[in-house]
Amino acid sequence: IIRSLKKQFSLNNIRFLVLTHNIEFMSILIRNKIIESPLILSNKQISKLNNQLIMPYEAHLRDVYQVTLGTVPSHTIPNSIRHIIETINRFENPDMDLKPYFESKSELQANAFLYSLIHDNSHGGLRTEKPYTDEMITDGCKALLDFINTKFSGQIKQLSKA
Repeated sequence: IIRSLKKQFSLNNIRFLVLTHNIEFMSILIRNKIIESPLILSNKQISKLNNQLIMPYEAHLRDVYQVTLGTVPSHTIPNSIRHIIETINRFENPDMDLKPYFESKSELQANAFLYSLIHDNSHGGLRTEKPYTDEMITDGCKALLDFINTKFSGQIKQLSKA
């Protein structure tokens, strides 16, 4: 509807201001090039969104990508990895549960950390020790990015430009 408003009013130079609290809606507007100048209001200031990735999947992917470039993994990286795999699973096979999807991907299964992460049922459990080393997490990040790069290389190219 927003895209067709100019045609409905038969005006070439008409402009609209679209305000939203819905990040997913904003992402749709940006990706479909419906808005010319995406802005964000934060801390009482308006600033331009400069090719920022605003969807949770992309934020998680960016964090994992940064680990492959040498950033020390934080405690949130395993959750980011799991989110990425869950999202790709829902994209590729929306009717398949996560574990069978993961088990159908030999590239992911080959990495012991990723295999353990998917099967450890740790969501919500209390941990008294760090379950994985930084090296294990980094190797898992690299294996996941290699997997994504073979199937969806444009996602990695987009990150490397930012």
